Amino acid sequence: MRTARRGHACQVEVASVGQRSGEPEDAQRAVVGEPAHGADLAAGEGEHEYPAGVGDRGLRVADDLLGVTLLTGGVVAIVWALVRANQSGWASAEIVSCLVSGAVLLLAFAAWEQRVSEPMVPLRLFRSRAFAAGNATTFLMTGAIFAAGFLVTQEFHLARGYSPVSAGVRLLPFFATPVFISPIAGAVSDRIGRRPVMTTGLFLQTAGTVTLFVE
Repeated sequence: MRTARRGHACQVEVASVGQRSGEPEDAQRAVVGEPAHGADLAAGEGEHEYPAGVGDRGLRVADDLLGVTLLTGGVVAIVWALVRANQSGWASAEIVSCLVSGAVLLLAFAAWEQRVSEPMVPLRLFRSRAFAAGNATTFLMTGAIFAAGFLVTQEFHLARGYSPVSAGVRLLPFFATPVFISPIAGAVSDRIGRRPVMTTGLFLQTAGTVTLFVE
């Protein structure tokens, strides 16, 4: 396989596959980052199947304004309810209406994305178990990291009486570790695969978070 880069286009030539299959030279060449030309486009050679809404020109916000509106409204309503729940009460009309409205808007967003020609989020991607599991893991991991960072900061300030600088110094291992571990984890995952690295990392994160709150 040979890779040649010209400007913003990346051209990949798979010569060995073409030689074994007996395909002509034009069919051996797949161009990524620039549109097909002439007869190749008409014949369908060299075309790539992109998810709806992802083409050579990319997705613009104007292509799915309703989807953006529904998603934004649903997320804002749910976040507003979570932020105001302790002050207004979980059973108050404000919180219940925000939660219900947010859920309805997100369901409407999911339904709309299945109908629009160029969706902001192609839902068929979630049919892939690896894609769905990866996104769910990322969502939970990010939520756990930020929630733990917020709660530990409150613990240091309010319960233990640490100054902002003292609390920040004690939080450095929590936030600085990924800066040093990420490059190493990337190199290791190339050798042994991503699953063992991700599983080990999530286990260590869970153990560390538990020890924080057990103390």
